[in-house]
Amino acid sequence: MVQTINTFLVGAQKAGTTSLYDWLGQHPEVLAPEEIKDYHFFTNENFFKKGIKHLESFYKKETPIKLHGAVNYMYFHQTASQRIYKYNNDIRIIVCLRNPVNRAVSAYNYFKRTLREEKTFEQAINAELNGELTTFVQQSNNTYVQHGYYARQVQSFLKKFGKKNCHFVLFEELIDTRMQQEVMQQVCQFLGIDDDFQFSFVHLNASAQPRSKTINFIIRKSGLTKVLKPLLPLRYRKKLGKTLEQKNIGEKKINTTIEKDTIKSLKEKFLPRVEALSDVVGRDLVKFWNFRNKI
Repeated sequence: MVQTINTFLVGAQKAGTTSLYDWLGQHPEVLAPEEIKDYHFFTNENFFKKGIKHLESFYKKETPIKLHGAVNYMYFHQTASQRIYKYNNDIRIIVCLRNPVNRAVSAYNYFKRTLREEKTFEQAINAELNGELTTFVQQSNNTYVQHGYYARQVQSFLKKFGKKNCHFVLFEELIDTRMQQEVMQQVCQFLGIDDDFQFSFVHLNASAQPRSKTINFIIRKSGLTKVLKPLLPLRYRKKLGKTLEQKNIGEKKINTTIEKDTIKSLKEKFLPRVEALSDVVGRDLVKFWNFRNKI
């Protein structure tokens, strides 16, 4: 029997959502389909026009928690919150947050690795702030600054679903080995499931350099996806692509040289927004993310 989705992981991009989705998927009371991880159903018109039955077709196992996650729901917050509310207004929302400056750099490195960014960091920021990113894909991927405007994004979901139905997870605590179990216990308590479950913590989707540039090109730029699309169902294409990508991620980090003035400018731009976010989540994130420290 098809199940109604009742829990949404809405972002933010490069804030630990992939790891959190996978970790929650280990729990016997959670159904988190691997094949539609980060599947932007409610914001991608090509997906949305397939109808809700298409999305629900991946949720056939009966479990207390049916989890759906897509990181760009935060960026396209108005569309996502409205459509999700129309689908089911009795849900739980999980939001992952990360220092927005660090998140911007991490996202830039990720899209450089996946061959979806060719500009320098400064050029990419300028292109965004000058309004040059107009397509769905560009706005979904390469808006490094605006993806970090969390306060206004979160407000859209709070207005629709209420604060009691929204839970905030901080990336810096989620990846801290000393705090991971406690963070996951808090998530489980929010979801009303067994919080004694022992998770296996593996950090996925790290922005490291690929082992093979050739394999990276085949995955991202060769057109292989278009060839496989009529031959393999979505679930198998997604699984194959993710497996190849994870195996090709090396140990060496991507080093991006960023001017100190750029970091200073970003911190100044984000500061009032982090202050507003602190009021929303009830925690001093200005202090937690060291936003008043000088560069």
